[in-house]
Amino acid sequence: MPDLSGLFPSPLAALVMLTGIALAALARGYTGFGSSALIVASWSLVADPVRAVALALIFEVAASIVQAREVRHWVPWRKVFVVLAAAIAGTPAGIAILAFAPREMLKLGIAIFVLIASVILFAGFRIKKAPGTTENIAIGLFSGTVNGATSMGGLPVALFFTASIDSPQEIRAAMVAYLCLLDIFGIGMLAASGLVTAVTVFDFLIAMPILFAGLWLGGKGFAIASPQMFRKVVLALLITLASAGIIRTILS
Repeated sequence: MPDLSGLFPSPLAALVMLTGIALAALARGYTGFGSSALIVASWSLVADPVRAVALALIFEVAASIVQAREVRHWVPWRKVFVVLAAAIAGTPAGIAILAFAPREMLKLGIAIFVLIASVILFAGFRIKKAPGTTENIAIGLFSGTVNGATSMGGLPVALFFTASIDSPQEIRAAMVAYLCLLDIFGIGMLAASGLVTAVTVFDFLIAMPILFAGLWLGGKGFAIASPQMFRKVVLALLITLASAGIIRTILS
């Protein structure tokens, strides 16, 4: 039996970790994304970041399975598959970049890019022409490279979908489908490296009730939101996550 004692270093650590899960579930239920960044950002304050990443990936896939019935008719599958295939192709390039570029500086650069672009979109900028296959491949390659180098590949895609898709239902459904498929790939890579352990399973079992409750509450909020409010909440979440990433990188 693996030793699972000492997984929560203190009551305060447990509170931070459980609060992070709750916020992650609410964000995922409402917007279709954001849970990985929230889990990693909160858990890394009090626990091993690798432990946080392993939970975040499994959390994303489980959330997608729960939301699948709700979103399946809204998913723009062709766009999702093109972006995903390009992202998988771009992941090795991101891993290679790590060999000569500091990881923290890469994270800072991506966070600044997402922050600036989100603020511009929040101010009212929209992509007027629907992106074609070339643009979808380009954002997929960029996302995969970013994901391989920094594990932040979901943020550029969320930004791209928010800017280029009119329907809130399609934006949310596209993110649910994309993150599920991308994170299944990520879980496979973590498992092959021996980073999915009994501790990961324990963390997920603890998170499950909070996950279901947060997805339900977030989904209820989405159901009553106007398209304008949804877009503002998504962009506000992106601005918050990017700002938190900048502050965390500078402080570290």
